[in-house]
Amino acid sequence: MKKLILISSLLLCLTVTSRAQTGLSEQAFLFSRTSFGGTARMQALGGAHVSLGGDLSSANINPAGIGFYNRSDLSLTLGLEFQNADARFNGNSPNSTFRTGVGLDNLGIVINKTDRASEEKFKGWNFSISVDRINDFNEEISYSGENFDNSLAFALRNNAFNIENANLRGLESAAFETFVINPIVLANGDIDYDPVNLVEIDDEGGLVFSFPVQEETITRRGSQNQWNFAAGGNFDDKVYFGGGLGVTTINYEQDRVFRESDYVIPRPGNVLENDGALGGLTLRENLNITGVGVNGTIGVILRPIDYLTFGVSYITPTFYTLNEESSFTLTNVIEREINTFGEDVINPGRFEEQSDIFVSNYSLRTPGKLNLGLTAFTGKYGFITGSVEFTDYASATLRSNDFQVAGDNNEIRETYAAVTNFRLGGEFRLDKFRFRAGYAGLRNPLSSEFDPVETNNITFGLGYKTRDYYIDLSVVNSSSNQFYSPYSLPIPNDPNSTNPFEGNTPLISTDLTETRVSLTFGLTF
Repeated sequence: MKKLILISSLLLCLTVTSRAQTGLSEQAFLFSRTSFGGTARMQALGGAHVSLGGDLSSANINPAGIGFYNRSDLSLTLGLEFQNADARFNGNSPNSTFRTGVGLDNLGIVINKTDRASEEKFKGWNFSISVDRINDFNEEISYSGENFDNSLAFALRNNAFNIENANLRGLESAAFETFVINPIVLANGDIDYDPVNLVEIDDEGGLVFSFPVQEETITRRGSQNQWNFAAGGNFDDKVYFGGGLGVTTINYEQDRVFRESDYVIPRPGNVLENDGALGGLTLRENLNITGVGVNGTIGVILRPIDYLTFGVSYITPTFYTLNEESSFTLTNVIEREINTFGEDVINPGRFEEQSDIFVSNYSLRTPGKLNLGLTAFTGKYGFITGSVEFTDYASATLRSNDFQVAGDNNEIRETYAAVTNFRLGGEFRLDKFRFRAGYAGLRNPLSSEFDPVETNNITFGLGYKTRDYYIDLSVVNSSSNQFYSPYSLPIPNDPNSTNPFEGNTPLISTDLTETRVSLTFGLTF
């Protein structure tokens, strides 16, 4: 359980620290875990197209597939997404959020320069330019519930411990300025911080803690898109080979609104009392990341016999240059006069502290990917295809001249692992009509304590193809589970500890279900 809490506190969102640039190891994973996107045809096949050709999606995964074309091709793919998120907090009923979005999945052109009727063994080259959506960040998660274990103020108190208030930075400094925490000097000389109005002394001299109702809404927007410049050659209709250059752009934005209110103090007889002193605190955070990266792809597809193809491709690490801007606003409302442990009096009021906009630049190298594929054709009736992907998320690396990233790189190596993802698809042909289905299982790179298959994609689709044009429709249903912690507390040395300043880090479990409908229009000439 300790390991679960540690890992969940690292997932996908920002946790409370004294530095504006937080969550870099999470962002490294987020930007590394890309999909192949592409045309509706390939999405309907579960993305299992390492050993297939004649599709614009090949430029992204195995450019050898571009060598299959014997005519030029122009296509456009649009996608409509429906997403539902059910977030559970502390055993409460899930909060559900629903959103829709429209986007460009793929756009590109293939210029045919091969001559399959040639008596030469080498039939020539084909060239393509395309753009793919390889990551979609758009989602909204919301949860709420009572927390009888701790508070955000406890996490801020822990981060500020033994630091002079004049030396506090970031969120801890804002917490001091807005009277969320108040400094006190302990008997041994240590500097502690009283979470204002969350701690009081009972009649016997013991500490009594008050606990809040917590709620949070996290909204993410943006995408990763990759421009592909690829070429594929054909040797004797038996060996296809190719290479490509990818230029990737990142546009990521996250807004986070966290609130605590309705603080209650447990009294004897399971009575919960609200003294009305603290109206509540609100933390608003905004994060924007933009960047550009570059990678390369090489691949080969072999056709030893007419009814069988083997494919292998390697996508190099992507080298990104990223620009980040972040800011926060902390608001605290005190309803009546409070006496603190420091014997100071805090008058009622609304106290707010807004940070500067923190700007930083850093670079990211994402992991490379090795892909293997096999396709078996059943004559004119269709085919069955499968592929596996090998990638090591622990190999992602951050660099910066603006701040230290050694800790983030250590977190990447200690938290993430190598995975093998697998995809399977099939197509049945009936005259000009195509019927497709597929599956993709994306492995969890975090820990064996989680379900080993983190994301399941079930896909199907239809197509209609003539000599001069084609239309394809795909539906991809994706289900996954995420864990998230809004803040973290230190793991206690004593597993039986009831100290609310330690352990019991809140854990939110979110079931995500996404359905994406994509439609491709293509012309051959």
